[in-house]
Amino acid sequence: MQFNVGRSTNRQKRIWSLGLLSSGHGVAHWYMGILPVLYPILALELGLNYSQIGLFDSARGAVGVVISLVGGYLADVFGMRRWFLSFSLISLGICTALLSSSETYYGVLLLLALGGIGNSLWHPYALPMLKRMFPQRRSLATAIHDAGANSFHGIAPIVVGMLLGFLSWRYVVSLHLWPGLLMGIVIIFAMPKSEGLL
Repeated sequence: MQFNVGRSTNRQKRIWSLGLLSSGHGVAHWYMGILPVLYPILALELGLNYSQIGLFDSARGAVGVVISLVGGYLADVFGMRRWFLSFSLISLGICTALLSSSETYYGVLLLLALGGIGNSLWHPYALPMLKRMFPQRRSLATAIHDAGANSFHGIAPIVVGMLLGFLSWRYVVSLHLWPGLLMGIVIIFAMPKSEGLL
């Protein structure tokens, strides 16, 4: 009987961890989802041409390549997955909120590029955890993890677009400190320690 209880508890921890990882992935993609709404506003605010707007995503992509490789190496060497996952989300919140006070093109470019750090750090830490927790259901676990991302990514432009109907874009962007900060804190304190997260 004790053995069955242990198995049940472990299963509950794995499901809880999957829920946290999927939600965190969703928050990370929320920040990506708001960008298509912000780009036209930034173009008008700063007087940008198409190439300058395109460079926003190019800079995020370039930073993402480096951070994915470095993050994967650090994940293998040091572990500390809960802390890196938390940093990923908190850094996204900080970089996005700071956009509200940026007045120059290069300031915006820098902050958007730095935001790519948070997005790119998530996967090297989260995906191996899913494979370890669900060795017989890796594809399903990954699909649920991706569903969290796609759900938030799809909802974000609608919600932010509605908010921009009656609030200034700088105020709306400043509010984006909180999703990453709060979810980052939840990851630190609520992720079960039995999944190799120390």
